[in-house]
Amino acid sequence: MLQDAELITKLIQRTTLEAPQTMYFIGLDVHKKTISYCVKDAAGRVHHLANLNRPLFLGP
Repeated sequence: MLQDAELITKLIQRTTLEAPQTMYFIGLDVHKKTISYCVKDAAGRVHHLANLNRPLFLGP
């Protein structure tokens, strides 16, 4: 999960330096056993897509 967070951080840093006016959209699909996410720009181009096959901690 840390690796995915590092990838998102790098994307945000790169975006901020290259094109600060660009807006990105993040879609999440959250289930009990997996989380999928997609990062797109306003033109609909996919910048990152991932499926995390990790169980969620749902609390006590």
